[in-house]
Amino acid sequence: MIEADAYKTSQRCPHCGRYDKVARHRDTHEYICPECGHIENDDEVGAINLMFLGAEYLKGDKTPSFTKMEPGGKKRNAKAAKKNAENTIAENAFVLIR
Repeated sequence: MIEADAYKTSQRCPHCGRYDKVARHRDTHEYICPECGHIENDDEVGAINLMFLGAEYLKGDKTPSFTKMEPGGKKRNAKAAKKNAENTIAENAFVLIR
């Protein structure tokens, strides 16, 4: 079991990596990314992001976290998308939410 901090995981787009507090619509349980247009259930967004953190842990990072991306910056978005593509499977890791 891996312990991970769930703070802001529902505010980060799992596709482009952008953080945006207003992208999470609590009333409809949707996350709509203003950067890339990705739409998903906000709880699923949080779970996907926790899976990414678990994959980073399995790769050897004992304190995985996301680097906050600044709005804009296509080069940074491309790097985040590549990193997310590399982290798509957590290989049976269980994540404990603190």
